[in-house]
Amino acid sequence: MSNELDTEGAEFVPDSRLKDALQEAYREASDLDSGGIEGLCPTYTELRQGTAHYQDESFIGRGGLKEVYRTFDRRAQRWVALARLLEERGPDYYEIFVHEARLVASMNHPNIINVYELGVDAEGRPFFTMDLKGNVSLADVVQDDSRTDALLLAFSKVCDAMGYAHTRGVIHLDLKPENIQCDDFGEVLVCDWGLGARVEPIGDVELELPVPVSEEAELMLMRAQAKGTPGFMAPEQFTADAVMDARTDVYALGCLLYFILTGSAPFEGSREEVEAVMQVTQEVSPKARHPELRISEGLDAIVRKAMSREPELRYANAARLQSDLALYLAGFATRAEQPGWLRRGLLFVGRHRLPVAIITMALCLVGGLTAVYLQDLAEEKRAKLAEAQRASELSTQVDALSDEYTRLAHDSEASNSQVAKEIAESADFLKEMSIYERPVETVDLARVLTNTALRMDPDSVEAKTQAFVLDCLQLNFRSALEYSPDAIEAEAYAQLIDLARAFPKYDYSSRRRPSTEEIVEVFQQAALIRTVEWRFLEALLSYDHAVRQNYDDYDAVLQAFLRVGPRFPEDLVLSYQSEAGTLSLWAKRRVSLNRFNALSEKKDIVLSEARPKHCYLRFLEFHTLNLAIEGRFDLADIHGLPIKVLDLSRCARVELGKRLRLPHLRTVYVAPGQFEPDALQQWIKSKEPFEVIERTP
Repeated sequence: MSNELDTEGAEFVPDSRLKDALQEAYREASDLDSGGIEGLCPTYTELRQGTAHYQDESFIGRGGLKEVYRTFDRRAQRWVALARLLEERGPDYYEIFVHEARLVASMNHPNIINVYELGVDAEGRPFFTMDLKGNVSLADVVQDDSRTDALLLAFSKVCDAMGYAHTRGVIHLDLKPENIQCDDFGEVLVCDWGLGARVEPIGDVELELPVPVSEEAELMLMRAQAKGTPGFMAPEQFTADAVMDARTDVYALGCLLYFILTGSAPFEGSREEVEAVMQVTQEVSPKARHPELRISEGLDAIVRKAMSREPELRYANAARLQSDLALYLAGFATRAEQPGWLRRGLLFVGRHRLPVAIITMALCLVGGLTAVYLQDLAEEKRAKLAEAQRASELSTQVDALSDEYTRLAHDSEASNSQVAKEIAESADFLKEMSIYERPVETVDLARVLTNTALRMDPDSVEAKTQAFVLDCLQLNFRSALEYSPDAIEAEAYAQLIDLARAFPKYDYSSRRRPSTEEIVEVFQQAALIRTVEWRFLEALLSYDHAVRQNYDDYDAVLQAFLRVGPRFPEDLVLSYQSEAGTLSLWAKRRVSLNRFNALSEKKDIVLSEARPKHCYLRFLEFHTLNLAIEGRFDLADIHGLPIKVLDLSRCARVELGKRLRLPHLRTVYVAPGQFEPDALQQWIKSKEPFEVIERTP
């Protein structure tokens, strides 16, 4: 016969004689005996006789669709698990059974059970073989092992397997502890995909669909999906026509995590009972239900988000859940708990216990405001000597901290850039915690940490940003402007960059300070920019006051600073006598020395509800405060200051919004009839009795 082909690209036309020959061969094969069929169709024959090489079967277990046996595969020389469709299940279940085998076989993941062979036995019933594992499930492990960390690692592997499945467009729909196999060597397998289905992905999942199944199989799957296991089913699984996707599995993963943390399912009872309880349950919190177990906020938040009643409030897929769990295991705050700065700070301390312990020791050694407040004037000489000794010890501790970070950088598996980032974050955290109490020591220690971070990673954006901010705090704008906006977090510090650009020649340090006129110009420029953060200006003034040797004409600096803040009257006059330890204020309108109270008045918040955070001028060294204010003044604004003498006799409206503490107060001057007898004695707490003296202004 002719079988020529034009190799230059002409269209191929099948030879009709070849087609006729193949059809004739098929007709002849149909009349052949078994030997002839075996010769023509060896693959088909092997499939029909597939069970011949399995022997020594022993029963393992039975489910609603299949029964599983332990058997020896003579060809592969290994023990396997053989799943066979139940005898009472007719042909209408064949497609569902085959679908499960093909669905699992289409995936390749170390935490998903492997399917080795799919075939038909001698009786014409489908079967498939798979991994043979022990009889230990996650349910058994949870009951026998109270090590939460080990269980969370196993759960993370389940999330990883399901994350992979979701990228393949596959959902499980029957995740429960009994379907998670575990062994003594840390292996975890997700099993029993009988209710599994292929769905459209959501979010940013990249779908890689395996070989498609028939429409008949999909219809059978829709019937099977309505089953599941009460207590581990998502709310939408109780509704026949509800849409199910990766978030349905996410709900079940939340139930699994709840089971790991508490040892019980989040809902128990019959299908009807569970469904009824779920209808009225707004939020599932293992921490609230089991306060005796001391479940962490991070894990509780993960469970609550994963088990949200509305699918759109859950994690989009298992990979997102696993990512949040990884943050928790690494000591970070989870996205689900939406942490504030205090929560992040506490977790930072937990991740860096040794470095933070060293920092804490250093800060404790240099003392705190509490210790300073409790000292009498007679002990000041002894305190200064002790301060010098503590400063020397601080230097030693800083060196130890730097060496420790260097060691951590070499020993850690993390990259230098990551270590540098965390060091820079610790410098920022240090500034937030103590810049107002011990500005000089805090800036010096933050500088050491920042320089260490830059040595670790010279390109670290976080470290360069911290160096920029420290330069600005010291009014070394020339050095600060050497950092390109592209090299730092420019968006967050845009207003500070504008302030530095207004004074490009300022290159001051702790030893060389600007004149009072120059600092006044800085605050005046900050008032024009308006967006310069007030906390930064407080820190700048606190540092300048701590390192300055001469306070002549410092009244103008303080007035310029106060006029940048919210709601300070234009006619405010201030007198600060450093050597005498006296501060005097005159104004015809209301004066607020506390950020919270100043803002509360602007926002029409009831004054008694405003809780002061600190006084703007708390870092000044004064023990006598004279006030001559015709407007309103709340004594809560001076809460905690080391005042010994307080003159209120020339104040028109003094308010006591809350009880306050002035630990060193000895004398209060008031105008006749200004207060009810003993009123101040009841509202002000001092460590010793103080005297209230009436005098005519």
